[in-house]
Amino acid sequence: MKKISKELRWIVTTFSSELKEEIKWGVPTYSMKKNICSIIAHKKHVNFQIMQGAHLKDAQELEGTGKDMRHININMTPNQNINMKIAQIQGESITTCCTNW
Repeated sequence: MKKISKELRWIVTTFSSELKEEIKWGVPTYSMKKNICSIIAHKKHVNFQIMQGAHLKDAQELEGTGKDMRHININMTPNQNINMKIAQIQGESITTCCTNW
């Protein structure tokens, strides 16, 4: 899961140099004006959590039923399709954060 976490971190930090990376709740969390996403490594998978994922255009493609947060459960090294989807979600999350919250 370490390899998956490192690749997700690379995708997130490469997307925007304005994101602030810090440890919150014991996990890497990325924020601008507010928390955007976090990466949580479990024993057999990694969750890429999107703090306001329920409010994104493609929220139905994400997992979770909470009021705001959604996630993607990844149990293999991300491939190009997953990388592109994460980058798209990340971009939409940042845009939502900067304009709607």
